[in-house]
Amino acid sequence: MKKILIGLTISMLMFATVIPVAGAIKSDNWKMFRHDPMHTGYSTTGPLEIGSIRWSFETGGIVSSSPSVVDGYVYVGSNDHKIYCINAETGLEEWNYSTGDIVSSSPAVIDGYLYVGSADGNIYCLNTTDGSLEWSYPTGDPTGIKYSSPCIVNGKLYIGTEYLGKLICLYASNGTLAWSLPLGGFIYSSPAVYDNKVYIGTQTGAIWCLNADTGIPVWLNSTGNAIWSSPAVENGKIYVGSNDGNGVFCFDAFTGHQEWNYALLNDITSSPAVFNNRIYIGSPTGNVYCFNATSGFKYWQEYVGGVDMSSVAIANDQIYIGSTNGKVSCLKLQNGNILWDLDFNEAIHSSPAIVDGRLYIGCDDYNIYCIGNKAPEIPDTPSGETNGIANEEYTYTTITNDPDNDQVQYGWDWNGDDEVDEWTNFYDSGVEVQMSNSWSNPGVYNIKVKARDSLEVESEWSEELEVTIIELEPELVIESIDGGDGVMATIKNIGDGDATNVEWEIGISGGLILFTDKSDGLVPLIGPGETAEVTLVGETGLGIGIGFGILTPIPGISVTAICDEGSAAGGNETAIIIFSRVLL
Repeated sequence: MKKILIGLTISMLMFATVIPVAGAIKSDNWKMFRHDPMHTGYSTTGPLEIGSIRWSFETGGIVSSSPSVVDGYVYVGSNDHKIYCINAETGLEEWNYSTGDIVSSSPAVIDGYLYVGSADGNIYCLNTTDGSLEWSYPTGDPTGIKYSSPCIVNGKLYIGTEYLGKLICLYASNGTLAWSLPLGGFIYSSPAVYDNKVYIGTQTGAIWCLNADTGIPVWLNSTGNAIWSSPAVENGKIYVGSNDGNGVFCFDAFTGHQEWNYALLNDITSSPAVFNNRIYIGSPTGNVYCFNATSGFKYWQEYVGGVDMSSVAIANDQIYIGSTNGKVSCLKLQNGNILWDLDFNEAIHSSPAIVDGRLYIGCDDYNIYCIGNKAPEIPDTPSGETNGIANEEYTYTTITNDPDNDQVQYGWDWNGDDEVDEWTNFYDSGVEVQMSNSWSNPGVYNIKVKARDSLEVESEWSEELEVTIIELEPELVIESIDGGDGVMATIKNIGDGDATNVEWEIGISGGLILFTDKSDGLVPLIGPGETAEVTLVGETGLGIGIGFGILTPIPGISVTAICDEGSAAGGNETAIIIFSRVLL
């Protein structure tokens, strides 16, 4: 954090704020700095699922302003003097409006109008439809409004000016002054409103409570040093950070009585987030802290890198914050364990806003980023044949939807080992897809499928489909052995699978044979129910054999066959052989 000392004043280069959480089913618009008038930093919709960049939009300057996100549009200021409206889905600019100086104040968007302060000393009201100016109010402050951000409640706008240190209340409808009050010190803090009271801190260390209608002070207390942090309110308590090691304070919202204080090193310029009787706040030492909101007991701290003006945003069981080391970090709410972080290589002073499962934040690299992605829904259980034959191809179908309407591809696990064997091409969300596969070996296979979107975010696996694959086996028999001018045998496959590379042999043995004839060969394929004929053409022989069996000196004919699949067959016949004639 950079400071310039002028007399008793401190000026800071950049300010940002918090804007947290959104969900999958119902939008919780992030309408102003710290989400709501009490600056809780908490949204009621679900957390960000995946930390990945969906889009970025480049402005002409550092973005330390914290975005507001309302009804599908992102509103944010930039040091290029402009206020931008960006389509939250596409990241495309809808309009921009130029002020006379930097806009590090964070906009509030209420009922179709945007309210924001500028370092040019003016408070602006713009129509959110086209960015046209509705009204502007000149504060007369020579350094303008750099860090204080507007809070809109019951038709009134509350904001602080820097050099003059005034708390100003305007009628939001027309920009006329309701009241203003000099608070005696520079104002970098943003006002919180609760129970018709306004709470704000000043550079002198004062924490003020004023009547929201009249501006009349209700009570005044002090942290003992400058307050850049913006107060948060919950359950009748005020929480705020302070500089020079004074740490975090809790005051009674009605009396101003100090309830507790937890000293922390360095200046606490980050603003607290409050949820479920716990407060969360960042520190320049790089830690995020969690305290009991009632007692100040420290539950945990976790290092994320230097935290200047960025403040914690809460989404259900997760918290988010930017750091000066250029990271956006997501931590577990209960114990501070880091779930993921993204590195942008430039400091972040802006605070995150989370809406509909996406996080929006500015960066010193001149960009506003949309982070986050919802994983595709788990695909339907594959449908298709549950019984099949080895080496046959079967087709299976599935379908899923992507919550972000991204295109998806499908990863198929064909053997149940939890590894993707094959990815499809990309398809539109909600389109049924088909994929074919064959198995070379018999067995039981549990097939399943997952989906992956165009940002490479994956779903969980689908339910499994059990597929039983059998192997059709051949069975060879010697169907017949016939004589004549040689020997002819018929080999038949009576099985239900192909017999490949069938090796056969015909031989003559026994008896008084001067020339023993033998023949062999190979049949490439005998399909189920098919036959193959093989022959031995006789040579001229001398001698006659007459008998009734092969184990006698009587001539016998033997035929054998075997295939690659292992099926074997054999056949035998006794024979009378006269020269080249074979009589069976």
